Amino acid sequence: MKVPRYCVGQLVNVVGHCAGEPFNNDFFVQCRILCPADDGTYFVRVLKSDGYSIVDEDSISAYPLYDQEKPADRKRIRVVFFGNGLFALPTLKKLVEQGYDVAAVVTMEDKPCGRGNKVSPSPVKTYAESQGIIVYQPRNLDSDDFLQAIRDMNPTVGVVVEYRILPQSLFKIPKWGVINLHSSLLPVYRGASTITSAIKDGKGITGVTTFLINSGLDKGNIINNLATYIGDNDSAEDIHIQLRTNGAVMVDDAIQRIAHSCNGIPQSDLICDFIQPSHAPKLFRKDAYIPWCDSAYRVHNFIRAHSSVIGGQYYPKTPAIAGSVSTAWTSLKMIDSDSATDVKIHKVSKTGIPRGYHAPGEWFWQDGSLMVACQDNLLSVDILQLPGKKRMTAKEYHNGFRGVCKGFCDISPDDKDETTSEK
Repeated sequence: MKVPRYCVGQLVNVVGHCAGEPFNNDFFVQCRILCPADDGTYFVRVLKSDGYSIVDEDSISAYPLYDQEKPADRKRIRVVFFGNGLFALPTLKKLVEQGYDVAAVVTMEDKPCGRGNKVSPSPVKTYAESQGIIVYQPRNLDSDDFLQAIRDMNPTVGVVVEYRILPQSLFKIPKWGVINLHSSLLPVYRGASTITSAIKDGKGITGVTTFLINSGLDKGNIINNLATYIGDNDSAEDIHIQLRTNGAVMVDDAIQRIAHSCNGIPQSDLICDFIQPSHAPKLFRKDAYIPWCDSAYRVHNFIRAHSSVIGGQYYPKTPAIAGSVSTAWTSLKMIDSDSATDVKIHKVSKTGIPRGYHAPGEWFWQDGSLMVACQDNLLSVDILQLPGKKRMTAKEYHNGFRGVCKGFCDISPDDKDETTSEK
């Protein structure tokens, strides 16, 4: 990806025809950048016509807010990093590799993780210790001893990625404040299940945002953002990887912008037809129960939105912070069985085949594919997982059942467990 030269909220001049204006208009039209994209383009709002356009960087005429060829001395910027899992790890690595003075890492306490419930450190802690960085795992972020330890470091800036809500007594300590990396294009999808919500809602675009923490939940001034396009078949796993990679670069960009006295933009300045505040709530296991009575399009989005991250996110029994919460699942009862089995569905494909006489939730083998009926069309199940087993293809599942693949999924999840949550 290319680090954007211009940033969100910046007023720029764009060549008129590139912004969708007729040739007989002014050569340049004024636009406000709503978000740069990781393909090097910019999504802008054309102020004169109140329209929207996607433009290349070469069509923009404006002074950048700082000279990227002359970065602030990273060795003189002392960072305290707050983070936890796989989404946070690339950012911490980037800060270390870029030469920032990472004075300490603050992460969650070691907790049971994985199939054997073995007490394990977070990925962030493991990496920090390998680099000789001091690690703190406080239960109480407001404790006097912990706050004093952070003050004694005299940090220039704090960075938060995939961690808890910081109290004001803590985020007021660093000289430049605390930067939060968030996995959406704020103010869209404030909250916990950002990636899942974007894919489930059928959005074609999402991204990362860096902002300065204040007392509101994900409501601080935006430093910059970066859009990523969501493909028709992209899963939450795919987007999670893309965003955590882009996010690491954008945190470095955010620190440099603050070092060059760039002020953040209030989120309210970005609200328009295409950008409206929304909430991505904390999700539980029951929220990943597949709604087979919906259209095949919506069910396909639902399943890829709830795809899990390979290797598991840290703390699988707690709500997700950035990404999918629980793998999409269904309760399946085979015709030759008296009991139902919970089955995780990792990947499906659209077929365009009408469901015909098949009831929503009906599960059967047809023409070499494992099919499930939805409200209108059939979906082909590609990858699934039985309890206590590894992921398997539909063909492997078919072979394991000796060709018997006929059953019905429960389409009434109302009685499912509402207290269990997982990443």
